[in-house]
Amino acid sequence: MPKRLTTKEDFKSFLDAHDTFLFDLDGVVWSGPRGDELTPNVTEAVQLLRTLGKRLAFVTNNATQSRYQYLNKFHRLGLNSVQLHEIFTCGSASATYLKEHILPDLPPEQRGVYLIGQAGLEEELREVGLTWKGGSDPTDSSLMPLQDFSSITPDPSIGVVLFSFQMHFGYRMISKAYNYLGTNKNCKLVLTNDDATVLIPDGVCPGEGAMASVLYNARKGLQPIIVGKPHQPLLDVVHSALKFDPKRTVMCGDRLETDVLFGKRGGVSTLLVLTGSSILEDVDEAPLAEQPDFIADCIGNFLKSVA
Repeated sequence: MPKRLTTKEDFKSFLDAHDTFLFDLDGVVWSGPRGDELTPNVTEAVQLLRTLGKRLAFVTNNATQSRYQYLNKFHRLGLNSVQLHEIFTCGSASATYLKEHILPDLPPEQRGVYLIGQAGLEEELREVGLTWKGGSDPTDSSLMPLQDFSSITPDPSIGVVLFSFQMHFGYRMISKAYNYLGTNKNCKLVLTNDDATVLIPDGVCPGEGAMASVLYNARKGLQPIIVGKPHQPLLDVVHSALKFDPKRTVMCGDRLETDVLFGKRGGVSTLLVLTGSSILEDVDEAPLAEQPDFIADCIGNFLKSVA
């Protein structure tokens, strides 16, 4: 049964029990249709944690923006204490994971990367010294002549298809990726996340997971490697950077099916805040793996510990 944090004693005990705080962004640090409104008292709560000597990390499943872009956003919204090394996106983690864990296991002649993704992810690949084909190349987003497949040609150097959210997603990209996965031996499909939907003010649109699913039949038995929440590679990258103690670490998020499940799978404590997607009624219906350890109205309520 999750512990609902409401009193000064609740929050003081909670803060005393944890040294490292991992925060989701949308619905936790900021909210609003454009994500440009800070949640109540979050600036003061972050400052309190720093005063107490806590370590912070900000972990998001959005790979369309680079860490530098997020750093600028933090500072623009007044969270000036946030530093680049504290920001982890599923895009930056994918770049790191690709370089350190996936490419070294491939033959040297098959370490090429075909990217379906936007400029923010390209910036993260460039940051770790990787090159790629595709991505924001305008040729890949152009329409193919009807019933003309002559532009879809082999490239045996491609050992990884890296898939991220791409607003210009089209048939040429699908066909190239499908062909590499289907014809290049053991070609890997890596997703920055597998979110099925993107929430918009007036409904939902397909997310990366829904878009990438068209590639799963490129060859029999193809299993994607998924980096972002709720999967392990993202937490592995964060742990490698911070060397945190899981027993004294808490994941703070607004979604049961991503943030809370991410923390549970990674063996850290979990806090659900009610400033975003999931509501209390969702907790009652959630499976055990998505049950948070703690619930609070918002991150800003950490201030109650010193009120």
